Amino acid sequence: MSKNSGALIKADFEQRIFAYFIDFICICVVMTPVIASIFFKDFGLEKGMNFFIKPIIIISSFLLLQTFKDVIAGISPGKWIMGLSVRNNDNLNVKPPIWKLIVRNIPLIIYPVDMFYILTGKEQVRLGDKIAKTVVVKKEGEKVKVIPIIVIAVIFVSVLSFFVDFPMFSLKNNIAHKKAVEQLTQNRELIEYTGGIKEIKEAKSGSVNPKEKFAMFRMDIKGVKKDVKIQVFMEAESDSLWYITRIFIPDEEKVLFE
Repeated sequence: MSKNSGALIKADFEQRIFAYFIDFICICVVMTPVIASIFFKDFGLEKGMNFFIKPIIIISSFLLLQTFKDVIAGISPGKWIMGLSVRNNDNLNVKPPIWKLIVRNIPLIIYPVDMFYILTGKEQVRLGDKIAKTVVVKKEGEKVKVIPIIVIAVIFVSVLSFFVDFPMFSLKNNIAHKKAVEQLTQNRELIEYTGGIKEIKEAKSGSVNPKEKFAMFRMDIKGVKKDVKIQVFMEAESDSLWYITRIFIPDEEKVLFE
């Protein structure tokens, strides 16, 4: 072990970028319930919210987390994993006050400008560090924490899977979809066309617009004599009272029911 092992040194640009990327993933994970609550009606907050308010809430929440991510001892999740921390530029042994830790992250709101400042500067320091007179340091000889990286990666993949799978899960559990399945089983034209309905598979895709009281589903019907792919169009008299207005067979360009 060298004499300087454990001494504080300025962190490399690559280490700081990797720490920021980890922070970005952590913020996205934390933001998941916020985004889900706003955009997915099943979570209860979507209904009645102005469309333009949604991105404002999401962006504001993201920027707030970005700005305050280092306030605990100058260490964010990404910095902790990488063994980094924020210190005063004139004394690496002194942790900056909270106001400095907030000020240094405000330029992240205009991230392209901040990144341009780093890439064009000789010392590759952030604009926020220049303003707040802070610097990101690393303990010499300290290793990267691998296990937390793996855990965060697994959580991030799970979050991505959630956003891929949840819209379809929400669609299939919507009251309009349930009413479509109920009414299709009793639809005389569909029963005659298929020779009897054996199975109605859940919607492969579609959309529900509660405000316009309109829904459309693409569904596969397994019949006794014949299988068919259909598009089901629905309208609503109320939130719970949906009814089929049209059944269309795309492959044959045929209206089966209207």
